[in-house]
Amino acid sequence: MTERLELERVDRGPGETDLVSEAQAERDRAAEVQEVWAQDRAGQAAGVQEVWVQDRADRAAEVQEVGAQDQADRAAEVQEVGVQDRADRVAEVHKVWAQDQAGRAAEVQ
Repeated sequence: MTERLELERVDRGPGETDLVSEAQAERDRAAEVQEVWAQDRAGQAAGVQEVWVQDRADRAAEVQEVGAQDQADRAAEVQEVGVQDRADRVAEVHKVWAQDQAGRAAEVQ
């Protein structure tokens, strides 16, 4: 097939050989443009993916931080309620004990 093309170029003459060369050069330029465009699109896609991945990582870190703070707040609240409940029970026991002691003292008199 290549030999045939060479023969056709020779048979057509110098003017038409220039047209064939010009067409080939145009195809080469189109291929280069397509390659540059493809590389540019790939670069853009990689950039978008990198931004997306970073955004997802930032969101995950934020959710984790909020979750940890919420858990710490809940633990502190439970501990505070537990301490207050214990203090209330101790106060109630002391009150009952004091009333009991006062009642016994009144009975003794």
